[in-house]
Amino acid sequence: MAYVFAEKIEALQFKALALKKATTICSETMASNSATGVSVLLSDVPAIISLIYSGTYDTHSGELAPAERTAVASAEGNPPSASTFVRDGFRMLLAKFAAFHIAELRDDGTGDIVPVAINPTTFVKLLESDMITIKAGEEKTYFVHEEPLSRTSAVLKRQVNSQMIEGLTRTITLTDVTDNGLAISLFLQFCYFNSYEYNEGNRDFLVHASVYVLAEKLEALALKKFALKHALQICVEVGGGIVAQDMDSFFATVPEVVAMIYEGTYDKNTGRMPTKAPEVAEEEPHEKDAKEDVSETTTVTRDGFRILLAKFAAAHLEELRVNREFMQALEEHPSFSADLVLFASCGREISIGDDGNLEL
Repeated sequence: MAYVFAEKIEALQFKALALKKATTICSETMASNSATGVSVLLSDVPAIISLIYSGTYDTHSGELAPAERTAVASAEGNPPSASTFVRDGFRMLLAKFAAFHIAELRDDGTGDIVPVAINPTTFVKLLESDMITIKAGEEKTYFVHEEPLSRTSAVLKRQVNSQMIEGLTRTITLTDVTDNGLAISLFLQFCYFNSYEYNEGNRDFLVHASVYVLAEKLEALALKKFALKHALQICVEVGGGIVAQDMDSFFATVPEVVAMIYEGTYDKNTGRMPTKAPEVAEEEPHEKDAKEDVSETTTVTRDGFRILLAKFAAAHLEELRVNREFMQALEEHPSFSADLVLFASCGREISIGDDGNLEL
């Protein structure tokens, strides 16, 4: 921000100082090999790209000349020779930093850079939109712009544009059990940045589940997909021993997550194997549309988080079944039990022991 401001008021020395500090931050973060530091910095990259590329000017965008003919803009303002390519320093810093971390910036290896919610167009819309008050039970009160809120949640969009109490007072109160302050704060992060950051250890799985359930209630489809993606990554890392986790502590959270997901989501195909890789379920097709597309009648769509839980539990059934809370979850949530059977391995054949009784 300081760099863009300096560009606007033509404060060249201030601009050079801001660039120098930004370069030092990038250099020190890369040299420290701190996963947390790099992750935090990478999460800011899309917003910084939007800020710099909309707030600076560079006549040679996308051009790369031989090193001896390339220079960044001079802090002293000395005019370059006619044969020199002058590039904006912060743009070059961002490009080189992003290139070095391109693998982390890609989305699941698809080659798509993680999108950013705040670009120049949406930023203006954000500033022009009204403020909405969000009350998280008795805990916290948030003041949020209407534009990102309505863009993220279909439910909240309908409420703030209705003649109901929420629309008239511009105040929304969330009081359900799943409407905890942490889940709501992560939801609000996502509204503005199309992502959220949370990494606190063994409780991460539970937190992503709570965000997923909140997103289900608010009809925030993109947020559901984001929370499911993080929950899937945790299961893969824990199951593969990629991360150092207290396995007993992690397994202890599974029954709580089962209760949260199976009580807070809807799936009409419980106990049925999905016909395609489960993702976040889209809205049910209208009856007319379903009749026109006969192929839809053979499609079994499942809730992504339910299937993730069932597959993870089936893979770790040996460890989980000694957990009293897990066995209780099976009793209290028969839908989970039915899904678990889909992926559980077959047991041994029945045999009779020397005493003539069933051999366990």
